[in-house]
Amino acid sequence: MRGVVIRDSDGTILGCQAKKIQGSFSPFMAECLALRESLLFAKDCGICIQIAKVDATRVVQAVNCGDSLAEEGAVINDILELFSVSPL
Repeated sequence: MRGVVIRDSDGTILGCQAKKIQGSFSPFMAECLALRESLLFAKDCGICIQIAKVDATRVVQAVNCGDSLAEEGAVINDILELFSVSPL
């Protein structure tokens, strides 16, 4: 199960969702998938995401470096694409 809460700069909740992601994944891949699903949810709601708070340091490093190695690479690339096309 993964959950997301989207807040504005004042902390007001704009949207929230809980969703079960099917499959068996490494913790790193699960965190990557959770971030991607959260960004997709925001996009579907028409919410522009400027900052994403993530507990997983490796995911933050991978996104900041544009790291696209191994099986997680496609998911990291999706995350980067979602940030680049976020509505203003």
